[in-house]
Amino acid sequence: MKIKFNLKSRIWQSGPTSSPPCAIQCGHQLGKAVGILHTTCLACKSTIWPGQVHLKCSQCQQEVHTNCQDKVFNSQSRSLPDFIFPGGVAIPAVLVNCLAVIESRGLETQGLYRVPGNDLKIKSLTAKVIKGDYIGHSLADLDVHILCGVVKEFFRSLECPLILFDMQNLSSAINIKTEILSQVSMLPTPNKETLAFFMLHLQKVARSPATKMSAETLATVLAMCLFSNTTNQEDNLEEMLLDNKNKRMLVQEMVKMDPTEWKMIMAGKL
Repeated sequence: MKIKFNLKSRIWQSGPTSSPPCAIQCGHQLGKAVGILHTTCLACKSTIWPGQVHLKCSQCQQEVHTNCQDKVFNSQSRSLPDFIFPGGVAIPAVLVNCLAVIESRGLETQGLYRVPGNDLKIKSLTAKVIKGDYIGHSLADLDVHILCGVVKEFFRSLECPLILFDMQNLSSAINIKTEILSQVSMLPTPNKETLAFFMLHLQKVARSPATKMSAETLATVLAMCLFSNTTNQEDNLEEMLLDNKNKRMLVQEMVKMDPTEWKMIMAGKL
């Protein structure tokens, strides 16, 4: 069965139940921490390196540089529904625009999402996106690696991550694909349709021989941008590495899924 999907056919209406529970603003109870894996500062969006003393919220597990403590309470973290216009499709326009340009100019480029772009330009463009500025007019002339960096940074910047899976159920599932589809169906509409849209994009990237980006490689570079941090400061290195491995495995499985299933999700038929 071939499903035709029209992006304009799915309309999302905002409402009191549209935002996921974790989108509630955290008051941040910050305490000193030393990480064993690199992560991203909530305030400045730059890297916190392993062994670097920083601050971590005991409630939401978000982490910031020690010199960003004052900034974090003034930062404007936004959830996915904030980037979606009521009455429009349930996918952020900035993501639709970036992925369209990447697909039109980048599918013959090696290392999409793996090769880093200009970090200053990525941070500058992402900051404009978070503020709500329109950047569509500037995308056509940008290097595709910068666009890929903006996509990754956009997902990292979300107050509530794109993927909100119950990792415990997934790790014990007999049929991993069935469990993934079950958990995707329970996601809020913006998360569900944005995830489906992004997976269809990644499948195009993986199918292009020129990119040299397999499902496994894409999962390695993107998993931590899409999932929430489910490990705590007290977790040992082995538990944290296992959690990261499971997340990479899940993204790999999602990229390998039949595109028809993702199209059915976007069409509201799954």
